[in-house]
Amino acid sequence: MNTYEQRLEARRQRLEARAERARQTAASAGATADRIAYVMNGQPVLIGHHSEKRHRRDIDRMQNAMHKSVHAYREAEELDRRADSVGTAGISSDDPDADNKLQARIAEMERERETMKTVNAAFRKAAKTGGDLAGWKAMAELVGESAAVQLAKHASYTADKVPYPSYTLTNLGANIRRLQERLKNLESSAGRETKEAIIGDARLIENAEENRVQLIFPGKPAEDIRSLLKSYGFRWSPTNGAWQRHLNASGIAAARQILVTWLNAPTSVGTGLDR
Repeated sequence: MNTYEQRLEARRQRLEARAERARQTAASAGATADRIAYVMNGQPVLIGHHSEKRHRRDIDRMQNAMHKSVHAYREAEELDRRADSVGTAGISSDDPDADNKLQARIAEMERERETMKTVNAAFRKAAKTGGDLAGWKAMAELVGESAAVQLAKHASYTADKVPYPSYTLTNLGANIRRLQERLKNLESSAGRETKEAIIGDARLIENAEENRVQLIFPGKPAEDIRSLLKSYGFRWSPTNGAWQRHLNASGIAAARQILVTWLNAPTSVGTGLDR
């Protein structure tokens, strides 16, 4: 694994460990609730009896334990879901092998598109001749015999209604172009160097090593500025002490727009400085 894949794996393991701790908490709290319920054994509250206060405390403890168990169990489920989703969001620009992976994915999608075109052509040929055997055999060689048999069973298909409609090919072509544009942007940013600019008393950093555009303010920005940052895709990074998003042309433009708004604000919360 490369360094990026190692970070993903470490994150997945952390989430799994948190999920396991949550399950242990749920089991422990559930056991506590069961133990209290067993001791009470269905005994009703005796109003005015010396045991009333203790009994009510036990009921509260049991309910709190049950709520804690349910909450912890749901937390464990959510953490499991997050752990399972790590690394499934596609090819990240942070991956040092992103260019090779994008090239491989583009090649795979182009092969898929050519196969779809060839299958459609074979289907049209077979449909025009009322089920030409050579047409079906050509498809079987392309998509496998079982898939070709399933396609052949659909008598509703005609030369004008093929297995892969035009919109399928259009969508696939659009995705190929999108990945090609990403690859071009990655290649153009390969030689990028870290840059920093001071705007007002804030810092705008084009951090090539982290692949992030970062904004560092002298204090905590006002709530409206924080909302603006989030709307532009910036997130607070405690590790770097900065608001940041992926480093690209749109991210840099967004950062500059945010700083213009921030400089025109009447005050900067956390600094006491008038603007």
